[in-house]
Amino acid sequence: MLSLIILFMRLWLPESPRGDDARRSGGRARRLVARIEADLAARHVLSGGGSGDALPTIRLRVRTAYAVGSRWPDVARRAASAHCVGLSLMAAQAFFYNAIFSPMR
Repeated sequence: MLSLIILFMRLWLPESPRGDDARRSGGRARRLVARIEADLAARHVLSGGGSGDALPTIRLRVRTAYAVGSRWPDVARRAASAHCVGLSLMAAQAFFYNAIFSPMR
């Protein structure tokens, strides 16, 4: 049932510009991104950013390969509470599953 709901929701969600650009050749995605950037620039000017100020930029560093443990410190630090919750839910599931479905002796 849930999969049918998700399938119907997928029909209503718009495609991302990057996904649209990957699936089709043409300028539709580029025009959409240009419109979004123009809207962002207009909001920056209206919010007091000034007309001569440049928008803040983000610099990305693209890596071709990752070492196995290179991201582990970030994952462990940022998601420690989520890991604890997941581990406790898995333990509870195993306990209750065995409590319900194991034969009584």
